[in-house]
Formats: sequence, structure tokens, C-alpha cells
Amino acid sequence: MRKMFWILVIATFVVITGAVTYFGWFYESANSEQPSNNLVDPSTAKIGSASNSKSGSGDAISSAAVSALPSKIDSKGTIKQIIALRKQSSSKDTVKIAESISLLNEKIRKTSNTASISAWQETTACVYDGCTDQVYIKLMDAVAAADLNDKTNKVIHSAVETYMLWDGKNVIYFSESLDKTNKLVRELNQPSINIIWDDIVQCNGKCASFSDKTITLIERVVG
Repeated sequence: MRKMFWILVIATFVVITGAVTYFGWFYESANSEQPSNNLVDPSTAKIGSASNSKSGSGDAISSAAVSALPSKIDSKGTIKQIIALRKQSSSKDTVKIAESISLLNEKIRKTSNTASISAWQETTACVYDGCTDQVYIKLMDAVAAADLNDKTNKVIHSAVETYMLWDGKNVIYFSESLDKTNKLVRELNQPSINIIWDDIVQCNGKCASFSDKTITLIERVVG
């Protein structure tokens, strides 16, 4: 009887201890699932963080894209400076040549235009000794061709194309180019430019001053 009594006591103790442990665990588990007012909702924090991160990277990409874009060149001012450089080179004015090179180098490099930079490198290689007129004409054409939405540039580019084709080696291309340039020049409706153009046509690519006349035409077109 005594033995049975102690077995019942021990069994009751085990049951009560187990129940207390279970309900204690259940209570803590239930409380741990309730969000604290002092904490940030993880889903909200994640979205906010992702949004900020996306916005930040977008701004960085946008800034990088803008900085990578080539700067729009002042074509008229640059061409005028090239013409000035030609005159300075012809008169061997070393100081003025250096000044013009510094100004042009900054302008042309900023454009990131391959054709302009290549033509510029060719010019700087001979400028102190004296470049041919064709070198300057190629450089002015490269600058103009970088922005053919400008009407002035379109006239210059077409005039240089005709100048290059005036060797008579390709009759069809030359004829089409001459016709196009003639129309563009006439559309400017400037008598002084028409006179120079008529003189070039009369020269027909055979006079000694043919290149000089072409540069004069470009100079008048840019104003």
C-alpha cells in the first residue's frame, strides 16, 4: 500500500511538471510572435532599403551616363579658331600657334568625336612646320560633320565633299555632290558667299588657289 502511494505521488509530480513546462513554452512562443512597437517591420524595412538602393544606383548610373556623353562642340567658333591657326602657322607666329593649340585641344578633346580627334592629331603633327590646306580643310570638315543638324555645318560638309571629289575620278558622285552643294549654298541667300562659290566653280578644281578659295568659302559661311 505504501509503495503504491509513492508511485502515485511521483506520477502526479511528473504530470504537473510536464504541464507547467508545456504551458510555459506555449506562452513564450505566443508572445514572441507579437511584433514589438519598438521594432521596424522587416518587410517594410526591406522595401524601403531596396527602394533607396535602387534610387541611389539609378542616380549614379544617370550621372555616369551624362558624363560619358560627348559635349556638344561650338562648331562655328572652333572652325574660326582653326582658320586663325592656319594663318598663324603660315606666319610662323609660335606664341599664337601655341595659344590656339591649347584652345582647340580643349574643345576638340571634349567632343569625344573620333574623326575630329584623328584630324586634330594630323594637324598638330605639322602645324609648327606648316600643314597643307587640305589638312585644315579635313579638320574643319570633321568638326562640321559632328553636328549636321546645323544648317551651316551641312553646307560646309557638302562643300568639302565636293572639294574632295573635284579630282574627276568619279563623275557620278562628283556631279551629285556638286549639285547638292550648289543648292545648299544658294539657299543661304548671301550674295558675298555666292560670289566666292561661283569663283570656285569657275576654277573647276584646276587653279592654284583652289584650296584657299574653299577655305575662304568656309570662313564666310561660318560668318
